[in-house]
Amino acid sequence: IVETVETGVGFNIADEFYKTWKLTPAVEALLLKYKEDFEIVDRAIELPYSQGPLLKSPGDRIPNYVSLRNLAALRLALARLDCEKGNIDKALKTVKDMMEMGRIMEMKEGGSTLIGIMISVAARGLALETLNWMLSNGYIPSNDLVELNRFLTKHRFNSEAFKNAWKVEYTVFSTIISDIGRQRHEVNYDIGSDEWFGFVGRAMSNNFIRSLIFKRNLARKMIYDHYEGYVENSDKPFSEMKFEEIPIMPESLLSTLTMLLKGEYGARVIAQIAIPNYTRSFGRTCYYEFILEGTRLRLAAFAYKHDHGALPRTLQELVPNYIDNIPIDSFDGNPIRYNPAKKVIYSVGTNLTDENGTANEFVFTGKGLMDLEKDIVIKIE
Repeated sequence: IVETVETGVGFNIADEFYKTWKLTPAVEALLLKYKEDFEIVDRAIELPYSQGPLLKSPGDRIPNYVSLRNLAALRLALARLDCEKGNIDKALKTVKDMMEMGRIMEMKEGGSTLIGIMISVAARGLALETLNWMLSNGYIPSNDLVELNRFLTKHRFNSEAFKNAWKVEYTVFSTIISDIGRQRHEVNYDIGSDEWFGFVGRAMSNNFIRSLIFKRNLARKMIYDHYEGYVENSDKPFSEMKFEEIPIMPESLLSTLTMLLKGEYGARVIAQIAIPNYTRSFGRTCYYEFILEGTRLRLAAFAYKHDHGALPRTLQELVPNYIDNIPIDSFDGNPIRYNPAKKVIYSVGTNLTDENGTANEFVFTGKGLMDLEKDIVIKIE
């Protein structure tokens, strides 16, 4: 794992360069500083497999994935400059390499982490945006369209790595729960300013009270049940995913006292702290799956137009000569939609409502992550 672009100034410069691809003195200095890191990544991409560190406790160090995403932004901006100079093959290789780097970050062979997978999705999203920019500006030769389509099939979202990442998250939080339960000295648990959270935090600071109101095995079971649901969600369309919250507030004073005496109240508080709202993470992975398959459809449509002089009337006309099958919309599990009149490919998004490809903004126009609650739309032309 390579640590490259620093946070702060490095991050800002990398993002600005990606958006404008202007070689300012600051950008040139950054590129020179990380030249060796670029070479290390290139060598890593050529290796037959990847293996990340298996995280078992909160103290285990997570690789600096954000830096790798910033490195991708730098390289992809250079790819656009290469296109303007006529170095199309070099630019395409850069796009492919950054897709490969993102795939490595998923580390399906082990050591998957949630942050690694989210940054992998972000880095490959930048690569897909660059590829679509090249397609829109006529930089991709027609005889490369089918090969690029096949290449992208290797970069479908790795649901098995996603499942592993949830298991790692559970392992880490389970260790935290065990540490809390084993404490035998006075410790201050500052877990929030909310009145109920504050009450439990003060109580947990006392060993005797903690042993009465906090049952670590119960908390661990609550967390396990929740993360088991995340594992089950990992290979489903968004419409079939289930998101459940752990309620804390009881309905009555008697219920409160009962929960406290059983040790359930403290367990619920700790469990809820350990389980943030991950709905957006699943939305992001579904978004990546759609823009990947949408790019494949767009490449197929361009190849079809090259051969027939016009875009297809339906996506079915692309099968099987230009694409094996019509990809599934990762949000509702139905085939991706196509509006030939508007010349757009689209997904229904998290609201699961088909709005006929209506959108104020389009994917791959430099706007970043789209509004996932409406149709997510890719222009073919």
